[in-house]
Amino acid sequence: MDKFNYIVEFNGVKFCYSKTENILKSDIHEYHELLFYIDGDATLSTETFKQELTKNSLIFIPCGKYHSFNLKSSKEFERLKISFAKSEISDMIPSKVLEKISITTPSNVCLALLNKICNNIKNKNSNDMFLYGALLTVLSEISTNNQQPLSLDVSILVKKIVNYIESNIGSDLSMETISKTLNYSVSTITHTFKKEMGIPLHKYIVQKRLYFAKTMLDKGYLPTNVYLSCGYTNYSSFYKAYIKMFSKTPKEI
Repeated sequence: MDKFNYIVEFNGVKFCYSKTENILKSDIHEYHELLFYIDGDATLSTETFKQELTKNSLIFIPCGKYHSFNLKSSKEFERLKISFAKSEISDMIPSKVLEKISITTPSNVCLALLNKICNNIKNKNSNDMFLYGALLTVLSEISTNNQQPLSLDVSILVKKIVNYIESNIGSDLSMETISKTLNYSVSTITHTFKKEMGIPLHKYIVQKRLYFAKTMLDKGYLPTNVYLSCGYTNYSSFYKAYIKMFSKTPKEI
């Protein structure tokens, strides 16, 4: 779990700032995330692209989208993270913005607002209404700004692995099955995936399965039916893994 120096929460939105604490390097989360990358040496990896981050990049990560940060030093990774649930603010964002991870360069006005948010949080002097209003302004700019050019695509092999997992989330996803289907050795798929995505393949599969399970539970499906649909063969294992990822039981909404 991420550890932040300063946290302010208001009206279902969490504002978090950190410069020196460790981060959770790979994640699929159930909330939307706005990340203001202030400084450091980091590369963002997603299921479709990799991007070396430049100072003052603004990154929007929709819920359910896998991402990881490869860091040279977590102590130099200075950032502001603003997170909010799907039910909060989402109606104010165009649906196309919620479909994919995007990286933009903020305007001078937006940059000034983001820096002021950071200063307010660090000084424990935050005005809740200012924070909320500033967030709406930043989100409005993201909806209209052009995305930064992306530096690198992920390899064809990683794309094949990701697509196969998406299409077979409830089936056998053992390393042997994936390697046989895609006609690559187990060592090749596991090494390539870890190198490019920043997460072991088996852990990525677990996260994808559990997030898929959560979307079904949110729609009203029973936990005892859901665990089979997301590839678990016994409910006990599913139950423990779900709590570990979401810090709540499958019956809790």
